[in-house]
This record gives sequence, structure tokens and C-alpha cells, in this order.
Amino acid sequence: MDLQPPDSVAKLSLVCIEIAMVAANVIGNGLVVISFIKSPRLRKYLPYLWLLHLAFANFLLGTAFLYHVLMYFGCVESQRQSCVIRFAISITALLVSLSLLVCLATHVFVLSVKFSFSSKAWVSARNLHFVGLVGWVCASAFGVLPILGVGVRADNVSSSSTGTVLWNDSCDCKIANVLCPWYFYLLSVILISLATAICAVYYLIQRQLKLRRNSSASLSAIPQPTSQAIIAAVGSDKALKTFMLASVSSVLCVVAFVSLIVQYLQQSSGSAQDFCHRGLSWLGSIAVLALFLHSCLNPIVYSFRLGAFRKSFSAVSTGRFTGFGNAFETNLELSFLATVTLLVSLLMLVFMAFQVLLVAMNFKTIA
Repeated sequence: MDLQPPDSVAKLSLVCIEIAMVAANVIGNGLVVISFIKSPRLRKYLPYLWLLHLAFANFLLGTAFLYHVLMYFGCVESQRQSCVIRFAISITALLVSLSLLVCLATHVFVLSVKFSFSSKAWVSARNLHFVGLVGWVCASAFGVLPILGVGVRADNVSSSSTGTVLWNDSCDCKIANVLCPWYFYLLSVILISLATAICAVYYLIQRQLKLRRNSSASLSAIPQPTSQAIIAAVGSDKALKTFMLASVSSVLCVVAFVSLIVQYLQQSSGSAQDFCHRGLSWLGSIAVLALFLHSCLNPIVYSFRLGAFRKSFSAVSTGRFTGFGNAFETNLELSFLATVTLLVSLLMLVFMAFQVLLVAMNFKTIA
């Protein structure tokens, strides 16, 4: 029996890419926390408020992933309303994570540049945190729109006399059939814009670093605190490289996800087109999974080489907290948060592998 192209393969691709995006963002945010532990100088110039932002973003991502697993195993009914709620939570957390990466990278860039007096009033850490809060509000509003019925196909939602949104839950959850194309296109534009902004800021950081290396005289002319900030933020520090590696992996996952959305919206019934869509779906899934394993597992393995991190991981995983505070002193909260983040990330890896295996087995029976 032939497949029902391209739904079954595209569904597998969507599951793989969605889980890879969520896991890459959780691990990416966790690696930012780890970079704070690795570099005391980085902690000196970047405030802890960024960690609070990332902790809430991780909480939302974990909630969305748990909801996804419960839906897959039938603990939660796979209705269209449930599907949209999970989608809204994950998209909100994804947009927030990318917005925070843009703000945090911009903060690093601010530390590496000596702005004029007139620019200091606009370019500051306080304003960047305000932009981060605005990102939370905008991302939450964009994620809530489908729950309120905005951007949903007319045959899936209606309004009662009291103004309550009524959902048609007779069909299974298929995001491509529930939401309007304009919502996907707008989401694609937002994701690509954030990805472009991250790449642009990284380019500016690397360009600034190259200028500092080529002109040691200009570096010595800068006041000492700013010079130390440059060394801490954009120098040959492994913390920044780890942070950039995780961020770039998230950006590339976003690009793959956007390409799959466009592919979903442009499906046709021709056999040649179906074959093309099936091939692109498999290539997209393999590419994203390979990128995820290469970009996220390597930094995790590297983190275990840090003695303090190994002690923190052992203490949390075994429940032995004796002497935990003495080993880390003021870094107790950071070490604990980073270790919990890593534990959640490793658990998500197991869930991802198990879920992909189940979908693949189900896919084989359909074939």
C-alpha cells in the first residue's frame, strides 16, 4: 500500500523539526547560563537579569514540549483547540528566546563599542532589558491570537452569542489545516527577521573584534573598564564561542522550519510534486537532526570537562548537596540552574529519540 503523500512524511518532518527547535532553544539558553559559570569576567559585565528571562523562556518551552508528549500518547485529546494551544505556547517561547538572543548579543556588542555621549542615552543595558520585555509582550500577543480565533480558518472556529470562541474539534490536529496562510507567512517573516538580526549582530561583534586586533593603539586609548569588557565579551573566550554556537544552531533550525512551512502551504496533487515534497521532507529532517546533534551535543560534552560543573551535575543528579555551597560559593544558583537545564535537555533528547522511533515505526506500518 502506497503512502498518502505527502502528509505522512511531512508529518514526520514537522515532528522532527519542531522537537529539534524546542530542544535546541532549551539547550541554547542553558549554554548561555553555562557560559556565565565558565567566565567570571562575563558575569561581571552582563547582569543576571538575562538569566531570569531565559529561565522563564525555558519554562514555557518545557511546558509546550510536555504538552506535545501528552498529546502524542493520548493523555490529552488531539483536538484542534489543544493543538493550537500547544502551538501558541511553543511559538511564544521560540520568539521570546530568539528576541532574548538578539538583545543579549546586542548587549555584548554595546560593551565592545565606545559610543558617543549623545548615543549613550539610547544604547544602554536598561533599554535592552526594556526591549526584552517588549519582546515578551509582542510574542505573547502573537501566540494568543490563534487561541482567540484570529488567524484561524473560518470552518474551524465560530463565535457564540456571548462572544465565546467555539472550536470545531471533529477532525484531528493539523496545524496547516487549522491556521490561515497569512499567519504562517507573518510568522516566517518574523522568524527570518530575528535570525537576520542575530547574524547581523554577530557580524558586527566579529568586525569590532577584528578592528581591535588590527589596531592595538585604539584599544589602549579606550578607558580600562571598556577594554576589560571587550576582552571578557568578544575576546578569545570559550564562553562566547559556546554561546554563538548554540545561537547559530537555533537560527538554522528556524530557517529549516520556515522552509517546511512554505512547503506545507504549497503542496499540490501531482505525483512529481508529491515525490519532490517527500524528498525535501526527508532531507530537511535529516539536515536538522544532524545540525542539532553536531551543534548541541558537542558543547554539552565540553561542559562535562569543567570540574565544577561535573560536581554540580553529580550533586543534583544524586541528591547529595553536602558541601555543594562551599564548592561554588556565590555561584550556587548559577551552577544549580545550569545543571537542571542540562538534565532537562538530556531528558528531552531521550524523548526526541523515542518519539522519532515511534513515528518511524508507525510510518513503516503505513507503508
